[in-house]
Amino acid sequence: MESSVEASRPVELPVEVWAQIISFITDSRYLPRTWLHFRRVSRAFKLATEMAFVSSHLPHADLIFREHRSSFHADLIFPKVVFKFDRLADGDRSRAVFVRKHPAESLREISVVADCGGGGGGGGARDDNNLFDLTMRRWRETLEPYAAHAARQQTSKSAPYAWRPHVLAVRRVVNDTALPGLEVDYEKQEISVLWAPMLSLLFGEEEYIKWAKKVDYQHSPARRGMESMMRMVDSGETPYDEVADLMWEFTTKRNFRVLDLVRRERLARYEHNDRDLRDDALKRQVVVKAREDLEWADFADEFTYRGPEECKGNFYDGMGMKFQGKSEMNGPGEYLHVP
Repeated sequence: MESSVEASRPVELPVEVWAQIISFITDSRYLPRTWLHFRRVSRAFKLATEMAFVSSHLPHADLIFREHRSSFHADLIFPKVVFKFDRLADGDRSRAVFVRKHPAESLREISVVADCGGGGGGGGARDDNNLFDLTMRRWRETLEPYAAHAARQQTSKSAPYAWRPHVLAVRRVVNDTALPGLEVDYEKQEISVLWAPMLSLLFGEEEYIKWAKKVDYQHSPARRGMESMMRMVDSGETPYDEVADLMWEFTTKRNFRVLDLVRRERLARYEHNDRDLRDDALKRQVVVKAREDLEWADFADEFTYRGPEECKGNFYDGMGMKFQGKSEMNGPGEYLHVP
């Protein structure tokens, strides 16, 4: 009898096999839910999910620092600085190391003459620099305040809001969520972060944005208008192109509006002032542009399901909140705490 019971017991797949299976999920729309849900199944599934993301998705992770217009030369724009995931840290695989990939060091050949004097008439001192060194100097000046703030937050959770100079992109998922455990080696031009909490923050906010978009549409007057126009399309009274143009305009404005609301909700968790609001409004435009650019990027290993995204079930934000997905009419703020 015991032998028959043992014979019928299902064979457990090794963690490595599960990791390989999970790594085939490359559609960016499903990465947040894959990360946030699969890691809750069991310790073995959590390990398999993390193995899959290290091998298949972290290699597509970028830290982007936007281009800046020079304050001393009206026609000079410092190019954006991009750090790409390179490896897990030696001796501490909880940390991901990003190395500079852009700008190229060939920019050292471009000489820039900067007027550093305060007075007119050509009496000020002039300083000859190359574009690469000036760009990296500007990047360091931009990053240092945030890095110092991140270090303080590790000891005090009540630190005020800090403007985030970076944009984090993992495939098509883009935002400027925090970088837990941020460490910067300015000499080697390397950035180290705790990669698992970093992904949880990025994907959690992405799920929140998706939920907010759905609720925004369900409560929008445009919904009834679109539904009536689609009936007119079905009856042949209205060309589909007209409805498609209106829907595109609504979607573009909705995406911008919802992202603004979500970012204001983020700011509300911190001490902030009017300048923080103004700075964040400018940064929102950078995030929107990065999201639009990567929407059409090409990833050779990506399989994208062409149909509408599956939106049934409950979605977690990675911070202990669950959004009810069974009813699309749930209002903003209706969530359950997950123990």
